[in-house]
Amino acid sequence: GHGDGSFTAQAIMCNGLGYWSIAVNDFNNDDQLDFVVTNIERHYMHVYLGYGNGSFANVKTYPSGVLGLCVTTGDLDNDTYMDIIVASTGSDKLVVFFGYGNGSFGKRAIYSTDHVPGYVTAVDVNNDNRLDIIIASSAWHNIQVLIQKNIGALEKCFVFASGSGSGLRSLVVYDVDKDNHSDIITANYGTQNVGVLLGYGNGTFSHEVTYSVGLNSKPKYAGIGYFNNDAHLDIAVASDGTKNIDILLGNDKGSFSVQSSYGNSFHHVPLTIAVGDLNNDGQSEVIVTYDGNDIIDVLVAYDVGLFI
Repeated sequence: GHGDGSFTAQAIMCNGLGYWSIAVNDFNNDDQLDFVVTNIERHYMHVYLGYGNGSFANVKTYPSGVLGLCVTTGDLDNDTYMDIIVASTGSDKLVVFFGYGNGSFGKRAIYSTDHVPGYVTAVDVNNDNRLDIIIASSAWHNIQVLIQKNIGALEKCFVFASGSGSGLRSLVVYDVDKDNHSDIITANYGTQNVGVLLGYGNGTFSHEVTYSVGLNSKPKYAGIGYFNNDAHLDIAVASDGTKNIDILLGNDKGSFSVQSSYGNSFHHVPLTIAVGDLNNDGQSEVIVTYDGNDIIDVLVAYDVGLFI
Protein backbone atom coordinates (compact mmCIF):
# COMPACT_ATOMS: atom_id res chain seq x y z
CA GLY A 1 0.00 0.00 0.00
CA HIS A 2 0.98 3.64 -0.60
CA GLY A 3 -0.93 5.06 2.38
CA ASP A 4 -3.48 6.80 0.18
CA GLY A 5 -5.75 3.83 -0.48
CA SER A 6 -3.89 2.66 -3.59
CA PHE A 7 -1.66 -0.37 -4.03
CA THR A 8 1.15 -1.65 -6.21
CA ALA A 9 0.61 -4.62 -8.50
CA GLN A 10 0.19 -7.92 -6.69
CA ALA A 11 3.06 -10.33 -6.11
CA ILE A 12 1.98 -13.98 -6.15
CA MET A 13 3.90 -15.79 -3.42
CA CYS A 14 2.02 -19.06 -3.30
CA ASN A 15 -0.39 -20.89 -5.55
CA GLY A 16 -0.52 -24.32 -3.93
CA LEU A 17 -3.42 -26.68 -3.99
CA GLY A 18 -6.10 -26.15 -1.38
CA TYR A 19 -4.80 -22.98 0.33
CA TRP A 20 -7.70 -21.72 2.38
CA SER A 21 -6.94 -19.57 5.44
CA ILE A 22 -4.20 -17.03 6.13
CA ALA A 23 -2.84 -15.25 9.20
CA VAL A 24 -0.18 -12.53 9.37
CA ASN A 25 2.31 -11.91 12.17
CA ASP A 26 6.04 -11.59 12.88
CA PHE A 27 7.27 -15.15 13.43
CA ASN A 28 11.02 -14.50 13.59
CA ASN A 29 11.23 -11.25 15.59
CA ASP A 30 12.78 -9.17 12.82
CA ASP A 31 9.96 -6.58 12.86
CA GLN A 32 8.87 -7.72 9.39
CA LEU A 33 5.51 -9.29 8.66
CA ASP A 34 5.33 -12.98 7.81
CA PHE A 35 2.32 -15.15 7.03
CA VAL A 36 1.01 -18.68 7.38
CA VAL A 37 -1.53 -20.46 5.18
CA THR A 38 -3.41 -23.69 5.84
CA ASN A 39 -4.45 -26.38 3.42
CA ILE A 40 -7.89 -28.01 3.40
CA GLU A 41 -6.85 -30.74 0.97
CA ARG A 42 -3.57 -31.81 2.56
CA HIS A 43 -2.43 -32.14 6.16
CA TYR A 44 0.07 -29.28 6.09
CA MET A 45 0.56 -25.63 6.96
CA HIS A 46 2.94 -23.33 5.11
CA VAL A 47 4.97 -20.44 6.60
CA TYR A 48 6.41 -17.57 4.53
CA LEU A 49 8.92 -15.22 6.19
CA GLY A 50 8.92 -11.64 4.95
CA TYR A 51 11.89 -9.44 4.05
CA GLY A 52 10.01 -6.19 4.67
CA ASN A 53 10.01 -5.16 1.02
CA GLY A 54 6.99 -7.14 -0.14
CA SER A 55 8.97 -10.28 -0.93
CA PHE A 56 9.22 -13.49 1.05
CA ALA A 57 11.65 -16.34 1.67
CA ASN A 58 11.01 -19.84 0.40
CA VAL A 59 8.11 -21.56 2.07
CA LYS A 60 8.57 -23.70 5.17
CA THR A 61 6.08 -26.57 5.31
CA TYR A 62 4.97 -28.30 8.50
CA PRO A 63 2.76 -31.39 8.82
CA SER A 64 -0.30 -30.38 10.79
CA GLY A 65 -2.07 -33.71 10.98
CA VAL A 66 -5.36 -31.98 10.15
CA LEU A 67 -7.07 -30.34 7.19
CA GLY A 68 -6.74 -26.70 8.17
CA LEU A 69 -9.98 -24.76 7.79
CA CYS A 70 -8.94 -21.70 9.79
CA VAL A 71 -5.68 -20.40 11.23
CA THR A 72 -4.86 -17.69 13.74
CA THR A 73 -1.75 -16.62 15.68
CA GLY A 74 -0.77 -15.44 19.14
CA ASP A 75 1.68 -15.98 21.97
CA LEU A 76 -0.10 -18.78 23.81
CA ASP A 77 2.73 -19.79 26.15
CA ASN A 78 3.84 -16.24 27.07
CA ASP A 79 7.41 -16.68 25.86
CA THR A 80 7.17 -13.58 23.58
CA TYR A 81 7.27 -15.81 20.48
CA MET A 82 4.33 -16.16 18.13
CA ASP A 83 2.52 -19.49 17.98
CA ILE A 84 0.09 -20.80 15.35
CA ILE A 85 -3.36 -22.25 16.04
CA VAL A 86 -5.09 -24.35 13.37
CA ALA A 87 -8.74 -25.43 13.42
CA SER A 88 -9.47 -28.70 11.64
CA THR A 89 -12.28 -29.36 9.20
CA GLY A 90 -14.09 -32.64 9.63
CA SER A 91 -12.83 -33.38 13.16
CA ASP A 92 -13.02 -31.94 16.66
CA LYS A 93 -9.33 -31.05 16.77
CA LEU A 94 -7.43 -27.85 17.43
CA VAL A 95 -3.67 -27.92 16.76
CA VAL A 96 -1.19 -25.47 18.31
CA PHE A 97 2.35 -25.07 16.93
CA PHE A 98 4.66 -23.36 19.43
CA GLY A 99 7.18 -20.98 17.87
CA TYR A 100 10.88 -20.67 18.62
CA GLY A 101 11.01 -16.98 17.68
CA ASN A 102 13.26 -17.60 14.68
CA GLY A 103 10.57 -18.43 12.13
CA SER A 104 10.50 -22.14 12.91
CA PHE A 105 8.02 -24.16 14.94
CA GLY A 106 8.64 -27.19 17.09
CA LYS A 107 6.42 -29.00 19.52
CA ARG A 108 2.79 -29.44 18.62
CA ALA A 109 -0.16 -29.70 21.01
CA ILE A 110 -3.53 -31.14 20.01
CA TYR A 111 -6.71 -30.20 21.85
CA SER A 112 -10.12 -31.79 21.51
CA THR A 113 -13.14 -29.53 21.22
CA ASP A 114 -16.75 -30.37 21.99
CA HIS A 115 -17.76 -29.86 18.37
CA VAL A 116 -16.09 -29.46 14.99
CA PRO A 117 -14.45 -26.00 14.90
CA GLY A 118 -15.21 -23.80 11.92
CA TYR A 119 -13.53 -20.55 12.90
CA VAL A 120 -10.96 -19.80 15.59
CA THR A 121 -9.40 -16.74 17.20
CA ALA A 122 -7.07 -16.14 20.16
CA VAL A 123 -7.81 -13.41 22.71
CA ASP A 124 -7.64 -12.88 26.48
CA VAL A 125 -11.28 -13.12 27.57
CA ASN A 126 -10.80 -13.18 31.35
CA ASN A 127 -8.16 -10.48 31.86
CA ASP A 128 -5.43 -12.75 33.24
CA ASN A 129 -2.84 -11.77 30.60
CA ARG A 130 -3.06 -15.19 28.96
CA LEU A 131 -4.53 -15.81 25.54
CA ASP A 132 -7.64 -17.96 25.40
CA ILE A 133 -9.30 -19.54 22.37
CA ILE A 134 -12.76 -18.82 20.96
CA ILE A 135 -14.20 -21.26 18.43
CA ALA A 136 -17.25 -20.92 16.20
CA SER A 137 -18.95 -24.22 15.36
CA SER A 138 -21.26 -23.82 12.38
CA ALA A 139 -22.59 -27.37 12.47
CA TRP A 140 -23.55 -27.16 16.15
CA HIS A 141 -24.63 -23.50 16.15
CA ASN A 142 -22.52 -22.54 19.14
CA ILE A 143 -19.44 -20.75 20.41
CA GLN A 144 -16.85 -22.55 22.53
CA VAL A 145 -14.44 -20.75 24.86
CA LEU A 146 -11.24 -22.55 25.89
CA ILE A 147 -9.57 -20.89 28.86
CA GLN A 148 -5.81 -21.06 29.35
CA LYS A 149 -5.59 -21.81 33.08
CA ASN A 150 -1.94 -22.87 32.94
CA ILE A 151 0.64 -21.56 30.50
CA GLY A 152 0.18 -23.35 27.18
CA ALA A 153 -2.64 -25.56 28.51
CA LEU A 154 -6.20 -24.99 27.31
CA GLU A 155 -9.29 -26.25 29.08
CA LYS A 156 -12.82 -26.47 27.72
CA CYS A 157 -14.87 -24.15 29.87
CA PHE A 158 -17.85 -22.47 28.30
CA VAL A 159 -20.25 -23.07 25.43
CA PHE A 160 -22.62 -20.33 24.27
CA ALA A 161 -25.54 -20.87 21.92
CA SER A 162 -25.78 -18.69 18.82
CA GLY A 163 -29.40 -19.63 18.19
CA SER A 164 -31.12 -22.66 16.72
CA GLY A 165 -30.14 -23.04 13.07
CA SER A 166 -27.78 -20.06 13.21
CA GLY A 167 -25.07 -21.81 11.21
CA LEU A 168 -22.58 -19.14 12.28
CA ARG A 169 -19.75 -18.97 9.76
CA SER A 170 -17.32 -16.64 11.49
CA LEU A 171 -16.84 -14.39 14.48
CA VAL A 172 -14.80 -11.37 15.43
CA VAL A 173 -13.79 -10.34 18.94
CA TYR A 174 -13.63 -6.69 19.95
CA ASP A 175 -14.61 -4.43 22.85
CA VAL A 176 -17.68 -2.88 21.22
CA ASP A 177 -19.13 -1.35 24.40
CA LYS A 178 -15.78 0.00 25.64
CA ASP A 179 -15.83 -1.58 29.09
CA ASN A 180 -12.38 -3.15 28.61
CA HIS A 181 -13.91 -6.62 28.18
CA SER A 182 -13.82 -8.61 24.95
CA ASP A 183 -17.15 -9.04 23.14
CA ILE A 184 -18.08 -11.48 20.36
CA ILE A 185 -19.76 -10.59 17.05
CA THR A 186 -21.03 -13.48 14.93
CA ALA A 187 -22.13 -13.77 11.30
CA ASN A 188 -25.13 -16.12 11.47
CA TYR A 189 -25.56 -17.59 8.00
CA GLY A 190 -28.61 -19.73 8.77
CA THR A 191 -30.72 -17.16 10.64
CA GLN A 192 -29.85 -14.15 8.42
CA ASN A 193 -28.55 -11.99 11.25
CA VAL A 194 -25.56 -10.66 13.14
CA GLY A 195 -25.18 -11.65 16.78
CA VAL A 196 -23.54 -9.69 19.60
CA LEU A 197 -22.47 -11.31 22.88
CA LEU A 198 -21.10 -8.85 25.43
CA GLY A 199 -18.25 -10.08 27.61
CA TYR A 200 -18.13 -9.87 31.40
CA GLY A 201 -14.34 -10.06 31.62
CA ASN A 202 -14.31 -13.47 33.32
CA GLY A 203 -14.57 -15.69 30.25
CA THR A 204 -18.36 -15.63 30.14
CA PHE A 205 -20.66 -13.68 27.85
CA SER A 206 -24.22 -12.37 27.75
CA HIS A 207 -27.02 -14.00 25.80
CA GLU A 208 -26.75 -13.18 22.12
CA VAL A 209 -28.60 -10.13 20.80
CA THR A 210 -29.26 -10.39 17.07
CA TYR A 211 -29.70 -7.85 14.28
CA SER A 212 -31.35 -8.89 11.04
CA VAL A 213 -29.54 -8.02 7.82
CA GLY A 214 -32.42 -9.01 5.55
CA LEU A 215 -34.30 -11.97 4.16
CA ASN A 216 -32.02 -14.52 2.45
CA SER A 217 -28.97 -12.40 3.29
CA LYS A 218 -26.89 -15.35 4.61
CA PRO A 219 -24.15 -13.30 6.32
CA LYS A 220 -20.80 -15.05 6.16
CA TYR A 221 -18.08 -12.75 7.47
CA ALA A 222 -17.99 -9.73 9.82
CA GLY A 223 -15.49 -6.95 10.45
CA ILE A 224 -15.23 -4.08 12.95
CA GLY A 225 -14.29 -0.47 12.21
CA TYR A 226 -15.16 3.22 12.40
CA PHE A 227 -17.42 4.03 9.47
CA ASN A 228 -19.29 7.27 10.27
CA ASN A 229 -16.80 9.52 12.07
CA ASP A 230 -18.47 9.35 15.49
CA ALA A 231 -15.72 7.38 17.30
CA HIS A 232 -18.16 4.49 17.86
CA LEU A 233 -17.31 1.03 16.59
CA ASP A 234 -19.47 -0.27 13.73
CA ILE A 235 -19.91 -3.63 11.99
CA ALA A 236 -19.51 -4.55 8.31
CA VAL A 237 -20.92 -7.87 7.11
CA ALA A 238 -20.38 -9.81 3.88
CA SER A 239 -23.71 -11.40 2.93
CA ASP A 240 -23.62 -14.46 0.70
CA GLY A 241 -27.30 -14.58 -0.30
CA THR A 242 -27.82 -10.94 -1.31
CA LYS A 243 -24.21 -10.39 -2.49
CA ASN A 244 -24.13 -7.25 -0.36
CA ILE A 245 -21.91 -5.62 2.22
CA ASP A 246 -24.18 -4.61 5.11
CA ILE A 247 -23.27 -1.87 7.58
CA LEU A 248 -24.47 -1.72 11.20
CA LEU A 249 -23.69 1.46 13.13
CA GLY A 250 -22.82 1.20 16.83
CA ASN A 251 -23.45 3.46 19.82
CA ASP A 252 -20.54 2.31 22.04
CA LYS A 253 -23.00 0.68 24.43
CA GLY A 254 -22.99 -2.65 22.64
CA SER A 255 -26.07 -2.12 20.48
CA PHE A 256 -26.29 -1.47 16.74
CA SER A 257 -28.66 -0.29 14.02
CA VAL A 258 -28.68 -1.48 10.42
CA GLN A 259 -27.64 1.48 8.29
CA SER A 260 -27.27 0.47 4.66
CA SER A 261 -26.31 -2.23 2.17
CA TYR A 262 -23.89 -2.08 -0.73
CA GLY A 263 -23.97 -4.32 -3.77
CA ASN A 264 -21.27 -4.82 -6.37
CA SER A 265 -21.28 -4.57 -10.12
CA PHE A 266 -19.58 -7.95 -10.57
CA HIS A 267 -22.58 -10.01 -9.43
CA HIS A 268 -20.30 -12.25 -7.41
CA VAL A 269 -20.67 -13.42 -3.83
CA PRO A 270 -18.50 -11.65 -1.21
CA LEU A 271 -16.20 -14.26 0.30
CA THR A 272 -14.32 -12.42 3.04
CA ILE A 273 -13.80 -8.86 4.20
CA ALA A 274 -11.06 -7.02 6.04
CA VAL A 275 -11.29 -3.62 7.70
CA GLY A 276 -8.59 -0.98 8.11
CA ASP A 277 -7.69 2.67 7.53
CA LEU A 278 -5.95 2.40 4.17
CA ASN A 279 -5.76 6.10 3.29
CA ASN A 280 -4.94 7.56 6.72
CA ASP A 281 -8.12 9.63 7.01
CA GLY A 282 -9.06 8.31 10.45
CA GLN A 283 -11.92 6.21 9.12
CA SER A 284 -12.07 2.55 8.20
CA GLU A 285 -12.27 1.14 4.71
CA VAL A 286 -13.76 -2.26 3.87
CA ILE A 287 -11.73 -4.59 1.64
CA VAL A 288 -13.82 -7.24 -0.11
CA THR A 289 -12.81 -10.44 -1.89
CA TYR A 290 -15.25 -12.47 -3.99
CA ASP A 291 -15.92 -16.13 -4.57
CA GLY A 292 -15.02 -17.06 -8.16
CA ASN A 293 -13.67 -13.62 -9.08
CA ASP A 294 -10.14 -12.19 -9.01
CA ILE A 295 -11.30 -8.67 -8.14
CA ILE A 296 -10.69 -6.95 -4.79
CA ASP A 297 -12.94 -4.02 -3.89
CA VAL A 298 -12.05 -1.24 -1.46
CA LEU A 299 -15.09 0.59 -0.06
CA VAL A 300 -14.07 4.05 1.16
CA ALA A 301 -16.19 5.58 3.93
CA TYR A 302 -17.29 9.17 4.24
CA ASP A 303 -18.63 10.86 7.34
CA VAL A 304 -22.17 9.48 7.72
CA GLY A 305 -21.49 5.76 7.43
CA LEU A 306 -21.90 5.65 3.66
CA PHE A 307 -19.33 4.37 1.18
CA ILE A 308 -18.13 5.15 -2.30
